[in-house]
Amino acid sequence: MLALGGAVLSGCSEAEPQRPRADGAASAPMVMVPPSPPSARTVAAFRADPAALDEALRRCRNDPGKLGRTPDCLNAAEAGRQRTADEMKQALQ
Repeated sequence: MLALGGAVLSGCSEAEPQRPRADGAASAPMVMVPPSPPSARTVAAFRADPAALDEALRRCRNDPGKLGRTPDCLNAAEAGRQRTADEMKQALQ
């Protein structure tokens, strides 16, 4: 009876055997790869698109704990600082 219990339990820790493909080749296991995040806009891109800058600043300020240190938010913040500096220079002229 112990031999039967050992035979039943021995299959519990083994991976399920791969089923052969229709063409006879061995199938590879599926690997889940997370999607790559969209690339961050550069400071120059934000400076060239004020509406995108305003939207990014709104998003980043709304959730700084989650987004504050992301490349997009850092670049938007820098573009915002540069825009403010430019506006101040123009006001002083």
